Amino acid sequence: MRTLVRCLVVTIGLSVLLAARTSAVNNPIIVTIANGPFAGRYQSDAADTYCMRQSNHSTLSATWQAADVQGAKTFSLAAVDVYDINGAGPKFGDVHVVFGDSQKKPLVYEVRHGPLTMTQEGKATVLAFDGKTKDGIQLRIRATCAQIDEL
Repeated sequence: MRTLVRCLVVTIGLSVLLAARTSAVNNPIIVTIANGPFAGRYQSDAADTYCMRQSNHSTLSATWQAADVQGAKTFSLAAVDVYDINGAGPKFGDVHVVFGDSQKKPLVYEVRHGPLTMTQEGKATVLAFDGKTKDGIQLRIRATCAQIDEL
């Protein structure tokens, strides 16, 4: 629950930055779930996905939240947080995928302090995770950040 609240706070902070955007950006988050009741491929609305660098915390986050959640099986939130982005060595962070309304017992897949990759592809930064939740759900997440806002 604490993680969900944190994701919502980041989402609200990123929403404030929406007014500063001058052009449409392409920041998709693609989620692939290999097993379980929500197995499938999901993609965020790239124009509504926000990437934010928090320099004082050395964190890079990509987050998306659905504007209108219709039912318990609706893909409603995806977030990737990479910590210590300026440090040398492997990267670690949190990933969150939510189905359903956050006010009505949503299904949350999350991995905390899992291994992530952070690479440059042209002018975009790509955050990626490939692993399992503690319940054995296989997740693959790829967030492409073509525009990164500073906070």
